Amino acid sequence: MTGHSSYIILPSMKLIITYSSGKVNLKNLQELNQRFLTDKNYNPTFDVLMDFRDAVAIAFKMDVTEYLNFLKGNVSLPKKVRTGVVYSTLNFKFLLSIYKPLAALQKIDVGSFKSMTECLDWMAYAAEEQKLINDAIESIKIELL
Repeated sequence: MTGHSSYIILPSMKLIITYSSGKVNLKNLQELNQRFLTDKNYNPTFDVLMDFRDAVAIAFKMDVTEYLNFLKGNVSLPKKVRTGVVYSTLNFKFLLSIYKPLAALQKIDVGSFKSMTECLDWMAYAAEEQKLINDAIESIKIELL
């Protein structure tokens, strides 16, 4: 199974949501980022929610550094942003343990979670906002079918 990824930007919530399923590699993530970086609703001050619960990372330690170099070369962050990452596999946990301290150097505060609720609580979204976010993720899943 190859990887599938998409995103939605919720300007009213100042949030970019990405969803990935299947086998995800560095190229998939870079392509996804390129798509939302050119979206008319993109704003570099928005927080990011990355949902990898249905994905398996096919990556190595060096890919994390390459991904951060890609971000550094393509994204100028005027302020610190939060990125909440929800995952379900140990390979993502390992990659996130490398990514988190390096991302902090780029003004990205990364939180990694096994539960969407924990992630959204960390990102400080109220219950009604969490419902809107979960609905947006479901709409991305339907789009990818």
